[in-house]
Amino acid sequence: MAALTLDQALELATEHFQADRTDAAKAVLDAIVREAPDCADAHNLLGLTTHKSGALEAALASIGEAVRLVPEDANYISNLGVVHKTRGDLGQAEICFRRAIELEPEKPSFYFNLGQTLYQDGRDRDAVVALQRAVALRPDYVNALNELGNCLRDLGRADRDLDMLGRALDCFARIAAIQPDFRGLAWCRFRVLREQARLELDGGNDRVLATCQECENTLASADWLPAGKTFAGSGVRSSLEIFDIASEAGGSFGEASVKTYKNVCLLPGDKEWFLADGGAIHLRDMANTTPETGPYVIVEGAHQAVLRIPDAVHRVSQTPLFLIGGSRNYYHWMLDYLPRLMLAGKDVRFLVNEARAPFQDECFALLGINADRLVGAPDAVQIVCDELQAVAIPVRHMHLDDAARNWLRDDFAAKALASVSTGADISTKRRLYVSRKDASLRRVVNEAEVMDALGPLGFELVIGGDLSVAEQVRLFSEADIVVAPHGAALTNLVFTNPGALLVELSAAQRVQYSFFRQICRDCGHDFALLQCGSVPSPDQTFGANNQDHDMHVPVDQLLTLLHDRL
Repeated sequence: MAALTLDQALELATEHFQADRTDAAKAVLDAIVREAPDCADAHNLLGLTTHKSGALEAALASIGEAVRLVPEDANYISNLGVVHKTRGDLGQAEICFRRAIELEPEKPSFYFNLGQTLYQDGRDRDAVVALQRAVALRPDYVNALNELGNCLRDLGRADRDLDMLGRALDCFARIAAIQPDFRGLAWCRFRVLREQARLELDGGNDRVLATCQECENTLASADWLPAGKTFAGSGVRSSLEIFDIASEAGGSFGEASVKTYKNVCLLPGDKEWFLADGGAIHLRDMANTTPETGPYVIVEGAHQAVLRIPDAVHRVSQTPLFLIGGSRNYYHWMLDYLPRLMLAGKDVRFLVNEARAPFQDECFALLGINADRLVGAPDAVQIVCDELQAVAIPVRHMHLDDAARNWLRDDFAAKALASVSTGADISTKRRLYVSRKDASLRRVVNEAEVMDALGPLGFELVIGGDLSVAEQVRLFSEADIVVAPHGAALTNLVFTNPGALLVELSAAQRVQYSFFRQICRDCGHDFALLQCGSVPSPDQTFGANNQDHDMHVPVDQLLTLLHDRL
């Protein structure tokens, strides 16, 4: 700093910041504010730097100091709003952006920030007004056009308005003309086309198959999908067909609900196994997920659905055959499919996914089921069974059937615990922090700071993917407090004694997960949600939904929450 003028030091810090060298930028800026504590630009840039690294409280303090030094600077005020928005404090963010607009009413980015905030807060009509103003001021503002298109799509869906959806498509067409390689463009356009197809399907419009084919053509150019993710991209030939949606199976999850089907067709997926009985497709009672997120369903309407049906057929003639299904996702395997085993007869063979995860085979081994009783079903084909015993999954509307939950907690857990028993007394007071450091989504960027705070309270860090199923059952059966970002390892809450506390960490704002909130209700646990700051990685930034973003945990708020609940 001594060898540089103030302007030169600020220029150097800016270069570091723009090149994502945040540590270097922070070092220069710390030196500047020590020597020139009244330099508002340095405080502002220091706040932007710490914001980028996820230190949100420090960012608020630094930019707040810049605003104190220069109260009428609209850019500083807007930057303060950005940090508030990242923290999930949408009310304060809105105040900042509206104040910035008062000071500089012709700056497009202020309207864009306001529109994003209103959209995340679920105020779509107000968001449209702000985003339209941003685009009017800067017609080539592709980020604002993208958010505007997303808002119009959601309004078109809510209002069942094809004209509104057409306006959304116009936004994405404008982006394609301005910046054809805009990240996520194909995905955003596809989502509008799907809503158009839904309205056409429900309205009996014979254009629906043409619109669905346009959806397929759009997916073929989606930059966000890895190679081979779609049927077409992986060389799987398929056709589009309209099915009636079968009524959901009624009654509880029990022996009386098992049905026998002859010459039935199954569509096996990683999170759903749909069953086609004649012209009707069982969707809603066969999948604990949105059917449209899987490989088969393009659009689901009120009474019908359009599906991609693979041309290839794989016939299974073994009898008696019982449908288990399967998933390489721990949550869906443990709750949707594994409990079906409680309803199977002793002499049946089990239809399962051919490419299984190790934890699936461990579960079969714990239950004493040999591999020769498993009939593997390949992906992306029609599975036709001469005769099949099947039952709907035990999870409906996020609620796990009582009988299935009791079987998991009692029968299955007993076998799992017996396999890892040490003969020592079982503790019932473990405190767990479940890390997602081995994942690509919903990671905690300040995890070291979190553990520094939780460690003295007796918390231990665990990574579910590093443990066997039996070890996870043992660990959660001994826990009374669990702190974790949303993730499949929390499935193990079914093995925790009633009365435990889950603190779920999430950066989601507009759309929030409800799976584990409901599991806690079903199991008699206490639940608390802690809103965290959104700190997306580059691969997480193109979507409007921050549901899966990495996050910065407000440690002081976490400690206060725990203190209040304990």
